[in-house]
Amino acid sequence: MLKRGNGKTYQLYKKMQKSFSKVLDIKLVYLKKFAASQLRSFAASQLRS
Repeated sequence: MLKRGNGKTYQLYKKMQKSFSKVLDIKLVYLKKFAASQLRSFAASQLRS
């Protein structure tokens, strides 16, 4: 585990952790939008048939 004594290593770790969480947030938003559009498309195709 990283100790706070090594400031540069700890700052780099926190920076990477922050950017990784941003990527996950963006990915979740994209997946939610994609799933919603797929659901609408499926519902529309079911109504047509």
